Amino acid sequence: MNRARKKLVRETVGILKKLHPDWGAKRILSDIKPMLEREQIPYSTSNSLLQNIKYQLKKFRETGTTTLRRSGSGRPPTKSSKQLSIKLKRLVLNKRRRSPRKVAPNVDASVLTALRNLKKFAKPHRRKTTTKITNEHLMKRKKFALWLKRHWKLNPHDRSSKWQRLVNTYFSKPFRLTPELTSKNDIIWSTSRQDADKHGGYHGREKFSPGIMLWGGISWNGLIPPEAPVFIDKFLDGYQWPKRAKKTINGARYADLISTIGYPSLMKKYRNRVPIFQDDAASIHRTPIVLQQIDALFNERIPVDVQSPKFDDIWAIETVWRIIREKLLDVKYSNIDQLKRQIKKLLAIIFVLAMSTNNLIKGQTNFFVY
Repeated sequence: MNRARKKLVRETVGILKKLHPDWGAKRILSDIKPMLEREQIPYSTSNSLLQNIKYQLKKFRETGTTTLRRSGSGRPPTKSSKQLSIKLKRLVLNKRRRSPRKVAPNVDASVLTALRNLKKFAKPHRRKTTTKITNEHLMKRKKFALWLKRHWKLNPHDRSSKWQRLVNTYFSKPFRLTPELTSKNDIIWSTSRQDADKHGGYHGREKFSPGIMLWGGISWNGLIPPEAPVFIDKFLDGYQWPKRAKKTINGARYADLISTIGYPSLMKKYRNRVPIFQDDAASIHRTPIVLQQIDALFNERIPVDVQSPKFDDIWAIETVWRIIREKLLDVKYSNIDQLKRQIKKLLAIIFVLAMSTNNLIKGQTNFFVY
């Protein structure tokens, strides 16, 4: 029965009860049933109709009418979302280890109600892993941010903005053939541990998994180099090495990388403007041979004595490496060449999506506004 027909039955019971106070449920049923058949109103069974009449009579005895709802009938009202949201914001928002299960008793609500209301104004975010920052690092970061805010214009769209001339370069951390395990997200829904094990429940951890390091840069005019990042293993193959010697990058080789690959690629992007070179405060970047090489090649750079260490969460090139690392987590690669091809594909996608609007460069400037 639809809502209108149920209303008709409810009102008819109320009228008959007022006209005949001594009538019971069965007597009213015998009077209503022919009316329903005449109006061709279907009802599942006579017993269900009788139960409905008994329910309406009980309402009539308690309230004097069948149109009002009985107190306590139906689902209890849900806790006020507005009041609950205010309490949740005070107890949970931007605070660590405040799960809905722990907070629900404090707001006098169920776990599901607390979770549902919490999702209306917030999202859960996992804590990111980063290098430990000391008070000295914080002071240097603040000093460097104030320097940039004072000497550089924060609006990167301004034609005279130095952000449009900045070339942000850095080495990546190694990308391994065997992806890192993220136990929080890498789960399998299964009925038992045995079934999960049959369908990939084990993560084969490789202690010394082969990997590659990258070097590259990002600027307002695009990626440096534009086609693909510099694969350090391939770059080091150009040197003569003793047998079984470990191939590593040092200050002299980094200076060669800048002069032979970095500088020519960079100047193709800045034919009519003077670029501003930037690399991080790693020890090999501050060796005398590197400093002399960069001073000889570039007319302008961010001063070494001003730049802050532990600034990798701000520079755009680190965001590029982080996006690539996250995309590589789900797949295990059979060889280094396959891994390199996938990195090139991902970098092309990042370039199209991010650099088309220069979101990564603009994201750097947002840090200095506060």
